[in-house]
Amino acid sequence: MKSIVLRPSAPWINEEIREFRKQLRKAERIWRMNKLTVRFEIYKDHAHRYSVLLKRVKSVHMQMSKIRAAIDSAANRSEEEMNNVVPHQFLSSHGEHAVLRDFVPVSDEMVKNFIMASPTKSCRLDLVPTFLLKKVLCPLVPTITKIVNLSLSTGTFPSGMKHAMVTPLLKKPTLDASDLGNYRPVSNLSFLSKLIERIVASQLMDHLAAFDDMH
Repeated sequence: MKSIVLRPSAPWINEEIREFRKQLRKAERIWRMNKLTVRFEIYKDHAHRYSVLLKRVKSVHMQMSKIRAAIDSAANRSEEEMNNVVPHQFLSSHGEHAVLRDFVPVSDEMVKNFIMASPTKSCRLDLVPTFLLKKVLCPLVPTITKIVNLSLSTGTFPSGMKHAMVTPLLKKPTLDASDLGNYRPVSNLSFLSKLIERIVASQLMDHLAAFDDMH
């Protein structure tokens, strides 16, 4: 009897990665069925973009893990230790410019590019379905940009965007559906909240990339 080993997915695998992986597998299946050169080129393009996305998401996860570890370590230190150790260890190595003090305002064009590059997925919390938003985007971009920049400039996240629709999904199709322990909660956030999150993550990664020796 064949045994099946269930391995937990990597912690940096998110819904965006899963969705892109589905598209990659679909492109591969189509290419293998008809063997057309154009389909192979589409599959190669998907594979390259998936690889780039995976590396970026993994890098963000590893960086955030280090940041959390540093925060946890700092939380266990006294105020005197924080004043003496942290500035000496961090600022002496990287300088004042290493501190991310403010987020950079984004332009209408940047917001438009972020939106168009995002997966066309919607949440029941969205006032407008994502596919429709992309079709009528141009007149809405300035307003969306103002919302994003207001969040960045004030350092606050709108409370209305902190809500999520949580759906329980089986971890594996072969698991017992009657056992609640076999489910994992999947949070579906509004499109606008995910847009702000992506823009913040992009600026954070750009800042970290500028100080590569922090890795």
